[in-house]
Amino acid sequence: MKTIVLLLGIPLLLAGSAILLNRPALLAPPGPWQRLRVYLTSNVAQTASEHAFPELRLALYRQTADVLRGRVIEAMQALGWQRVGERNG
Repeated sequence: MKTIVLLLGIPLLLAGSAILLNRPALLAPPGPWQRLRVYLTSNVAQTASEHAFPELRLALYRQTADVLRGRVIEAMQALGWQRVGERNG
């Protein structure tokens, strides 16, 4: 009996801990059951314009690329990050 509990309990405990430590938005759309299914069966987070998970939808900005670049640099400085490389385009 102890062996069965260990064989079933340890993987469930590890999976549950991994999910909780990553602090997923379980209650956000499309809902906890679909999110759990994806979290436990997928290892890919791909953005798309019509993705079921709002946080993985493509971000669209009304500002120009230069304005956005300036804001990204400001945010990086506020976070104490350093620029190590840069590519045009």
